[in-house]
Amino acid sequence: MSIDIRLDELAEVLEPSAVQKDLFGHGHNACPGCGSTPAVRMVMRVIGERAIYLVPASCASLYVAPSDTITPAAPVIHTVFAGAFAQAEGLSYALRRRGRDELVVVWAGDGACYDIGLGGLSGIAARGADVLVFCNDNEGYQNTGGHQSSATPPSATTPSGRPTAEDAPAIQQRKDLVEIIAAHRVPYIATACPAFPEDLEAKVRKAKNIKGFRMILVLTTCVTWGVEARHSMKVARLAVDTGYFPLYEVENGIRYRITYEPPMRPVEEFAALQKRFRNNNLDSLKREIQMKWEDLRFKASRFR
Repeated sequence: MSIDIRLDELAEVLEPSAVQKDLFGHGHNACPGCGSTPAVRMVMRVIGERAIYLVPASCASLYVAPSDTITPAAPVIHTVFAGAFAQAEGLSYALRRRGRDELVVVWAGDGACYDIGLGGLSGIAARGADVLVFCNDNEGYQNTGGHQSSATPPSATTPSGRPTAEDAPAIQQRKDLVEIIAAHRVPYIATACPAFPEDLEAKVRKAKNIKGFRMILVLTTCVTWGVEARHSMKVARLAVDTGYFPLYEVENGIRYRITYEPPMRPVEEFAALQKRFRNNNLDSLKREIQMKWEDLRFKASRFR
């Protein structure tokens, strides 16, 4: 028996994301178990074909449109670490001058956003550039061996944690990138995780239709955390369900809204699946989680 179903008929009964074109095709070079590839696939599917992507040096340089693969079906410009944000702003202005309406998107790692390119990111946020930035946050310079960045959590082991001890845990508190960008009073900032696809896609749709600067910080798991490939999405979900990574959004730098209330499972469940937390004291991490949620709930309560 053959079944002939028209795509426009399916569209009447399926969620919009189920019939959107998948622009991130097969054949990428990412590691097995990479948490970034499901995220970029969702993002590109929601944004659609009318977009140009800029990718500063990162893991994404290997899996987003390198010359020897077929992914993705969208224009991609590869840039140096610190240059992507200024280039994105210039491209946005140039497109508008020519009367074109493509969305300018930056897909950057935490190294580019938190550290090497932070000045450029701050600059385009302050100037209100019409650019959508995704920070693909895998909490370290993972493409070069899992080295520590300003996004690396306390208690996590990295090869560059301390200059005097190999594989020592990070000792400093992480930068809060959302708060840094919120201080610029930009129209929209959000956090997201591919283990919660409905939340991620809703935020991408919202950001897509806003003019001016907007940013979505996406937590993505990495095998350099010491995570088995089969546990990638499980770890991502536990990151949210333990409160380690809150899902929320900020409008105009002041209006906070929590988009998912986690059950606050013990953070040990999240840490147990990762070698980077092995044999390390989690007290500093627990304090960070508690302080973050106290601050976030206070800010969100002002606009209920």
